[in-house]
This record gives sequence, C-alpha cells and structure tokens, in this order.
Amino acid sequence: MKIKTATDAALNQCLIDVEDVTGVRPNEILSKTRSYENVCLARFFVYAMMRGHDGGFSFTQIATAMGRTHGSVMNGIETLSARLTYEKKLKARAKLLKLKGYQL
Repeated sequence: MKIKTATDAALNQCLIDVEDVTGVRPNEILSKTRSYENVCLARFFVYAMMRGHDGGFSFTQIATAMGRTHGSVMNGIETLSARLTYEKKLKARAKLLKLKGYQL
C-alpha cells in the first residue's frame, strides 16, 4: 500500500500488527471476502484499532481507507466487542494487540 495520508499510515501499521497476531495477510483483510471467519475477525480488529487510534478515526474515514461502508465498520466493531466477552482465543489476541499499544 502506498502511504498518502495519516489514515493510510495508521491502517498500514494496524494491518502489519494484526497479521503478526492473527496470521491473516493484509491483502486478505482488505479483500471483499466474508467466507472465512478468521479473515472477518482480523478485519474487525483493524476497524477497532483504527477507531481507538490516537485521536480516533471516524467510521467514514476507516470505511474509505478499507473500501467498506461506515455501517460495515460499525457492525464489525460491535461484533468484535460482543465476541470478546466470551471467546478466550479472541481475548488472547486482543491482549497481544493491547500490549502493542492499541485500544480496542
């Protein structure tokens, strides 16, 4: 990805860190696929990380950077938040991302 704006730079770093924690490649996260749950959850982590970034990006900014709609971003963050309350594997991944300095 060619970095042009602060949103692009933050997205690039989030994609790298999510790949490190989940093993899902950035091109898979940015793809339109919904067929693999791990890809969707990795994408939801990126949404939440961008939202919790210094100053916090808006739903529209995140959506534009990732080629989605703001509703998709909102739904993804809400879904991740709900699943973090009961899924141990997701909690462990979230903990690793928090150790990298992200707010989820």
